[in-house]
Amino acid sequence: MLDDHYEFLSRVPSGRVVFVVYNAGHSLHGLDLFPLPPGVVSIVAQLRGSQRHIVAPYAGTVPLLPGQQGTFAVDLQPGTTYAMVSFIRDPSDGSSQALKGLAAQFTTTARRP
Repeated sequence: MLDDHYEFLSRVPSGRVVFVVYNAGHSLHGLDLFPLPPGVVSIVAQLRGSQRHIVAPYAGTVPLLPGQQGTFAVDLQPGTTYAMVSFIRDPSDGSSQALKGLAAQFTTTARRP
């Protein structure tokens, strides 16, 4: 992850997936992973708009200092959309890092045999 976005593979398979998260930014960052139910607006639209859908975090990292790495494994369901978000507050202005770009989502693909 960088200061203003997550970099990840464009295709994330379903099944057991190990996330290796590296903070390549200059600030403390984190990653919380959430499943998004069908029909829910995108995570970016939820963060910037008034429509919210409450979901519990599924997995994630502890806050990582610049240069630190975190790892976690999860079982992802096929065809499910997941959101990645950092809710850590930016020390320079107190705003959520999610609003500065540390929010993204992906939909899992079928795992190849």
